[in-house]
Amino acid sequence: MKSLLPIFILIAQPIFCFAQTDSIPMIAYWSKGDTRTFKVSKSKIQYKDGKLVKDEHASHSSEVIVLDSLTDSYLLEWRCENNILTGKPLPKELGTIAEKYRYLTIKYKTNDSGIFEGISNIEEVSALIRDLFKIITNNLKPEEAEVFKSLKSIYDSPEAISGILTKELQLIHWPMGGIYSTTDTLEYDEELPNFLGGDPIKGKGKIMIDSVNAQAGLCYMANTLNISESDSKKVITDMLSKVTGALKFASAAEKEKKM
Repeated sequence: MKSLLPIFILIAQPIFCFAQTDSIPMIAYWSKGDTRTFKVSKSKIQYKDGKLVKDEHASHSSEVIVLDSLTDSYLLEWRCENNILTGKPLPKELGTIAEKYRYLTIKYKTNDSGIFEGISNIEEVSALIRDLFKIITNNLKPEEAEVFKSLKSIYDSPEAISGILTKELQLIHWPMGGIYSTTDTLEYDEELPNFLGGDPIKGKGKIMIDSVNAQAGLCYMANTLNISESDSKKVITDMLSKVTGALKFASAAEKEKKM
């Protein structure tokens, strides 16, 4: 039995004002041309039969540029690494082609408080991802291309791609528009989208302020999410079924050995 516990931690730049230190309002005060850098750390902890079998940590910085500041909204640009092909084996001749698609430029809107509202250029991003999959599948052997066709099904519509990118953008914008206690922990129920279709993945979350620097206008926030063990296991099983269903094996023994 396996359970997954992703933990998301975000450090916010000076985007709010402090009136008092027992609560913190997260309100955007941005101007056209501003650049905001956010550092996001992620931890993934996996248990099997009650024992810790995986404890991975990673962090990255996300740079967001304010393209326009309007009366009731902001237009921003986020340049992110396209990790669709991360860890996927590709022939050397496709390496140079894939490099062209290494980064995605995402333009999106927030309201005047900085709350995420939606991606503005999703059709453009979707076309780029479709081109990437077309080039790859056209330059692979049939059995290799089948694996990527299964992967492509996850990104088969602008709505699906928007859902994936929105999840990442929410790591930056989830605190915006709220007022958070520096002494209490906020607990909430969460439902994550299931990109394979079907019911959403349920989880229990907690938000807390770890430390505050009122003079600098900075705080350190932690958002932890405990995903339902049964839901996460079902998604992983469904994904493996899709991938293995596209592969061909000479025998059941070969399938068991490679999987």
